[in-house]
Amino acid sequence: MSVTTATRTARSVPVLGSLRGHIARRAAHRELQRSLAVYASYAGQSELAAVLDRSTPEDAAEIRAVLHRMGIAA
Repeated sequence: MSVTTATRTARSVPVLGSLRGHIARRAAHRELQRSLAVYASYAGQSELAAVLDRSTPEDAAEIRAVLHRMGIAA
C-alpha cells in the first residue's frame, strides 16, 4: 500500500463511521414513523397525547416533531 493510499484510508475511517451513524439514525427514525402511524386516528391521537404528557420534554418534542412532519397532530 502506498503512502497516498494509506493516507486516504486513514481519512476515510472517520467518514465511514459518521456515515454508519447517520444510516443507523435514519433507520431508527423510519421505525419510529412506522410505529407512530398507528396513531393517525382521532382516538389514537388522544392516547398518544396522554403518553406524551407523561414523557420527558425532550422525548415528547422529538416525537411531536416526527408527528408534525407526518401530518399527525398530537
